Amino acid sequence: MDVHGFTVYDMIARGAALYGDAPAVIQGELVVSFREFRRRVDALAGGLAALGIGPGDRVCVLAQNDVAYLDLYGACARQGILAYPINWRLSAEEVERVVERAAPTMLLADASTLGVVGEWPGRKAAVAHWYQFGEFAAPGSSQAAVKGVGLSLAVCRSIVSEYGGSIEVSPAPEGGTSFRVVLPAAFPGDSTGGL
Repeated sequence: MDVHGFTVYDMIARGAALYGDAPAVIQGELVVSFREFRRRVDALAGGLAALGIGPGDRVCVLAQNDVAYLDLYGACARQGILAYPINWRLSAEEVERVVERAAPTMLLADASTLGVVGEWPGRKAAVAHWYQFGEFAAPGSSQAAVKGVGLSLAVCRSIVSEYGGSIEVSPAPEGGTSFRVVLPAAFPGDSTGGL
């Protein structure tokens, strides 16, 4: 393979093969090995494919730096999806113009940028998927934390109905709904497992 065909995902796969259990990413107390990083990326890539997001689609990201951001970039590279970062310092109006021009299939935000996108999921039907980075659901919401990316309960139900598995739902201590998704070993085109 020449240097022009070498993608971000190729670097992740090469790192896993060469360095295995050595630390690849460190964020606070979290340490992710090269091998685990590739596993996380592969699993998220399978989840994106299960949602019907594929080559040439755009995924806008309005978030500050986080390990989940790296997972998403790797998954996008693996699937031929265009990761489209948006500067989190922009105003809501500026972000809205960027999103309109980008025409993404999915938009991801984090807790620090939720105020910018607030009511948009109800107003912007052209964006098929809306998710929040993070490990915990916001009070009063029905978001699951799966591999660092929050998925709506409705989307998780549609994935489970198509590919099998189960959803365990329970009240969250901070209000809202908490749920865990248990999926089969693999999605079509992904032998490593699901979300």
